[in-house]
Amino acid sequence: MTPETRIRRDAAVLVAEDRRFSGMDPAALPIEVWGPGFGPLIHLILGQQVSIEAADAMYGNLQRSLGTVTPEGVLGLDGDTMRRCGFSRMKAEYARGLADACLDGLDLDALATQADVEVVDTLIELRGIGRWTAEWYLLVCLGRRDVFPVGDLGLRIGVLDLWEFP
Repeated sequence: MTPETRIRRDAAVLVAEDRRFSGMDPAALPIEVWGPGFGPLIHLILGQQVSIEAADAMYGNLQRSLGTVTPEGVLGLDGDTMRRCGFSRMKAEYARGLADACLDGLDLDALATQADVEVVDTLIELRGIGRWTAEWYLLVCLGRRDVFPVGDLGLRIGVLDLWEFP
């Protein structure tokens, strides 16, 4: 069973059992799992402290510049091109550091077989990747279902609204 299928099944159970979700169509939920790897993690780095729309636009710019987003491709970009794609100076450093780590042997695809805590521990060793990015990697790249990035203000506000807290 694919991660998307498991998540949709779980969403259907949640909708059926929790009145706060009544009327929601689980089949219509925008559930996607990007898969493991370098490109998706770069997408998350671009998404740090910006809206989803901004991150998607920046990653789209990067894809238009490179085609496939690879460590070699990122390392081959000059600073002006990275800025045009949407990278801040710091995010460009983080992306280059990740690219170097991958070329030095970090196997992001292998993280898919590791326990959540091992994935988080591995990723937070990299400069510019903290718990928020590592937990979102678990969710949207690896399709892990039992992860909640508590540092994500948008999610926290959403939960407060859903549970009708003041």
